[in-house]
Amino acid sequence: MSPEPGLGVYVHIPFCLRKCPYCDFASVRYHDGLADRYLDALRGEIDTLAPAGRPVATVYIGGGTPTTLGPERLGRVVEWVRSRHEVRPDAEVTIEANPGAFKPHFAEVLLDSGVNRVSVGVQSFDGAVLRSLERIHSSAESLQALAVARRFPTWSLDLMFGVMGQSLEQAIRDAQLAVESGASHVSAYCLTLEEGTPLHARVSQGLTPPPDPGLQRAMFEAVGDTLEAAGLRRYEISNFARPGHASRHNLAYWRRQEYTGYGASAHSYIGGERRWNVPDPTAYVGRVEAGAAPEAGREAETPQTRYLETLMLGLRMRAGVGLEELTRLATKAGEAGFEDRVASQEALGWLERIEGRLRLTRQGLPLGDSVIRALA
Repeated sequence: MSPEPGLGVYVHIPFCLRKCPYCDFASVRYHDGLADRYLDALRGEIDTLAPAGRPVATVYIGGGTPTTLGPERLGRVVEWVRSRHEVRPDAEVTIEANPGAFKPHFAEVLLDSGVNRVSVGVQSFDGAVLRSLERIHSSAESLQALAVARRFPTWSLDLMFGVMGQSLEQAIRDAQLAVESGASHVSAYCLTLEEGTPLHARVSQGLTPPPDPGLQRAMFEAVGDTLEAAGLRRYEISNFARPGHASRHNLAYWRRQEYTGYGASAHSYIGGERRWNVPDPTAYVGRVEAGAAPEAGREAETPQTRYLETLMLGLRMRAGVGLEELTRLATKAGEAGFEDRVASQEALGWLERIEGRLRLTRQGLPLGDSVIRALA
């Protein structure tokens, strides 16, 4: 019998020194007063709601920009999680880091607290692309941060491509520099225009030209080919890793394993039920300070949501999803015509069946969202 997969724990730190114009995450500009109250509320939520008797396999502290808290306060957050959860000795413990803040002392504090994986938000090594994204760090600061990140057993960096004004050559060069850095994991995301963001508004008003879909697809393929040729295997549409360095925490999401979340906007999935916290950090703090739960809503899983989530999350992974399981879930959810929809996407060359699994083809990978919508 395979061992219990273990619980995942996510902690949301919603602060940034400056909010990027393309970001729709729950984040606000950092200031000390709210940060101190937020951390008190966070500890209160962890103390009150930590599930008893559940071994923890992964811990992920994301944001926002967690490193805005500074090393000592961020180290205490890790210690709070450990104090209320049975964190396994071999657990993966990840921190997201901003290049400009990630210094040697920061790494020492995090390593001492048990962090063994760090993800650095590089986005690009090109100064012009960074300026287009309105990032506050420089390429030189990224290289310095990555030198510090090498102290961790696993370290990852984020890249973004498809940025307005970015050339195919610039995107490929970013991927090459990621390889040369020695990263054990790379996440490479295509810029998307999210409603409600300043960038979406500027494009909608004609103040900024929209991304070129054809160029974005060329970048998707070229960046992926560059990373895979260097031994970073694509295991999810946007994620590449050397053997043994895939993100266990994110894999747990895609495999629909259970997790609990703390902080503003954090989500949990336990016992077939999903729940989520209020997204606004000030509202989150206010609720916890008043002795109320910060929960904004919850919903029980249904046959329809289980089918759709298994489809959506499973097809994101390069290994795909078990076709027998997916067919069974589609039948239980009353999804008439599922097999016909699969056959239609196969005929277009976007889907393939491999050893009992359904997965996106190489040609279908950059069209993943469209393929999934066609099947749903």
